[in-house]
Amino acid sequence: MHKPHRKPSPDFPLTAHPQGYFSKRIQGKTHYFGERWGDPYEALKDYEFKRPYLEAGEEPPRLGTGITLEEALDRFLDEKERSVSSGGLGQRSWDDYKAQCKAILVVISRHRPITSLLASDFARLRESFRGKPTTVSNQVVRSRVAFHWIERTQNMKFNFGEGFKKPSTKVMRQHRNSQPKKLFTPSELNSLIEAASPQVKAMILLGVNCGFGNTDCGTLTIDRIENGWHNHPRPKTGVERRARLWPETEAALLAVIGDRETGCVFITRYGKPWITRSSGSPISAEFRKLADKLNCKRTFYDLRRTFQTIGDNSKDPVAVKAIMGHVDPSMTVFTANSCQTID
Repeated sequence: MHKPHRKPSPDFPLTAHPQGYFSKRIQGKTHYFGERWGDPYEALKDYEFKRPYLEAGEEPPRLGTGITLEEALDRFLDEKERSVSSGGLGQRSWDDYKAQCKAILVVISRHRPITSLLASDFARLRESFRGKPTTVSNQVVRSRVAFHWIERTQNMKFNFGEGFKKPSTKVMRQHRNSQPKKLFTPSELNSLIEAASPQVKAMILLGVNCGFGNTDCGTLTIDRIENGWHNHPRPKTGVERRARLWPETEAALLAVIGDRETGCVFITRYGKPWITRSSGSPISAEFRKLADKLNCKRTFYDLRRTFQTIGDNSKDPVAVKAIMGHVDPSMTVFTANSCQTID
């Protein structure tokens, strides 16, 4: 008989068995992994693949052929990165996809061939999602985007099962109704505007006047401001927008622009735009400093939510849609306590 294997490292999770296999006792039974007298790390791959099924008392599926899940997700991220370079996808969205792909590989072994994935794998993945209903919903959506991309590019179909879905509309509604209002009061807005620097003041006014968010302000160019109107398309969707500026909003913008004729409306002291390719937002950070000084718990994006809530009370959803740049008015969700935009 051959000499038994030795663990390649003290923390190696498998035990060298005298029969020539690496083994692990699961659910009261010894299981063997890899080839007899084979590579310990190949045995580890076999163990990582089979472990979830054995721990659940299930028979592991046979390994298929083709690319692994890790390879498929890497290709997906490469494609999304090209979209970032071409301007079709924001850096923050790519960062979110990257984090989601990493979360998927924590639950499903990176070595699994994509053809071997079962409904039970997607059930375990769904159960691993934690957080608020909105957070879980985003995790499901991003995961499905990745897996649907794999289906299209590999000409295959996954069996997602019945449970790999977003939280129900009822659960989402109950969560929204349980949250505190995300609306600015008039006194809060007046205090912020009075204490803000000229650029942040103009950004705040754009938020409540036109429903502008961080990226809207950061990408607004001088040529999009004319005769008391703005015609800045929404960067996220490319949808055309046009809105009348309040006199105080127009005055604040003209004070920021000065004698400049081209370029971004808002620029830093170094002449750079107030927007970066990283996941952080300089506008959010600057607003947070101001809000903290005034003991205000709102975020910059709450300006857009405030605009939408007040706008929805006007009973003119078409006008609200046109100003905010929503793809479809049905994508606006309004409740008495909060306002959420899902496009």
